[in-house]
Amino acid sequence: MSKIPSIYLQPTIYKAGKLLSALPTNGAADLTFTRADGAGGGKGSRVNQNGLIEIMDANVPRLDYYNGGCPSLLLEPTSANKLLQSEDYSISWSRPNLTATLSTVVNPRGLASSYKLEATSTNQPRIEQSSTVPASNTIHTFSVYVKRGNSDFVALSRFSGGQFAIFNLAIGTVKSSTSENAKIESFDNGWFRISMTQTVLSADSNNLWKIHSCIETSYSAGVVGNYFYAWGTQLEELATPTSYIPTTTAIATRLQDTASKTGLGSYINSTEGVLYYEFNPNGILGINKFITLNNSTGIYQDGSLQLYQTTGNQIRFRYDVSGVNQADIISPLTYLYGNIKVAALYSENKFQLWVNGFKVGEDLLGSVAALNTFVKLEFSRNNLLHFFGKVKDLRIYNIALTDAELQELTGYTSYTAMANELNYNII
Repeated sequence: MSKIPSIYLQPTIYKAGKLLSALPTNGAADLTFTRADGAGGGKGSRVNQNGLIEIMDANVPRLDYYNGGCPSLLLEPTSANKLLQSEDYSISWSRPNLTATLSTVVNPRGLASSYKLEATSTNQPRIEQSSTVPASNTIHTFSVYVKRGNSDFVALSRFSGGQFAIFNLAIGTVKSSTSENAKIESFDNGWFRISMTQTVLSADSNNLWKIHSCIETSYSAGVVGNYFYAWGTQLEELATPTSYIPTTTAIATRLQDTASKTGLGSYINSTEGVLYYEFNPNGILGINKFITLNNSTGIYQDGSLQLYQTTGNQIRFRYDVSGVNQADIISPLTYLYGNIKVAALYSENKFQLWVNGFKVGEDLLGSVAALNTFVKLEFSRNNLLHFFGKVKDLRIYNIALTDAELQELTGYTSYTAMANELNYNII
């Protein structure tokens, strides 16, 4: 495709408070970025180009290289790790029928420090830690990085409730689960991040989270002498695990990421164009996560293009002029863990939504905003309802591209390439 975007953000170069754009080359579209320090030292982490977890300072964009290749801008909500001593299982953790021994096995941060957890009984060998029962029913996700020792199986569970998930570390799969969601992610050097998600009821008498050495058919049965390695435990009040937040003697909080840029009237054509982005939702479920072009007045209805994930895991393209909706196109968002390519086209009496090479919706009636209306790009709507996920590519075109160009822009080279992008082990 020969058309050149007026704004091109492909995350590669950054500094504190800023992500640099490739186009325009004068820096006019460099994103302003914020992420303040959270309580307990939760600065935010990423997977760097060496495949290692790295802690990033406040207000520094996180270019995440998980799965290799080109990086993505990682944008996440506020989250807290509610478990203490996330890397030291000799403190704050109970260890029934299991020994926790500090080893020199290199952990996901590249340091020779992880714990060997070895069963000393067949009766539920485990480590465990309690968290406060919430005042209202709240979804929680429990996660930990684990590496195979001399046995294949490890499990997560929760008491009260009795939910569990068993994982096979030999082949990197979820063997069985009664939790609301169980997931295993592969990292470098034989490490996996395993997780389970469960709603904690306010009526529960306890909120105890456990990591087990177990057998294939039961999370509560073990084999004496079986062991695995563990590091980086986390408990969050979210429906999916987010990037690692280390703790010691206190709960640590990572505050949300924000990104936006105003003063872009010379680079955004309000009367016709295309907003394109490639992103990975990163499993973060929810509603109303916006990317918008708007007039920067705080009244988005006076002229705005909105692309967002909405109820029921949908992608939605909405275009408003002076408080009147001109187009509203909705398409199911099938994949929550692979890269998704989305383009929204707007021009007088022609609005289209494209997803992964297919035109999924079209509206051939509607007006567009006046010239110079769109001056701001933001990963939110009025600095609220923020977009969260991993953004690999974002482009703005000042002309309405053809169907063939949009198919090429949002498509994959083959179904095999698409399958490889969307591959994820989840149950």
